[in-house]
Amino acid sequence: LGDCIVLDVIGSGFLYNMVRIMVGTLLRIAQGKIPEDGIPAILEAKDRSKAGPTARACGLYLNRVFYEEDL
Repeated sequence: LGDCIVLDVIGSGFLYNMVRIMVGTLLRIAQGKIPEDGIPAILEAKDRSKAGPTARACGLYLNRVFYEEDL
């Protein structure tokens, strides 16, 4: 896939920009700007500024959506 990164994100619902924030945080981890084990601390802090930036929408694609009646 070359420079392509594929992330499968599964959930019963997402907040506005939630996936883009997760992608931005994972990219910061890959760059070494956030420690690899830093996600629990980010979540515990309950402070959006501790996470990575919101990834740009350019290049992000929603591939498919599955619906289940009882999640």
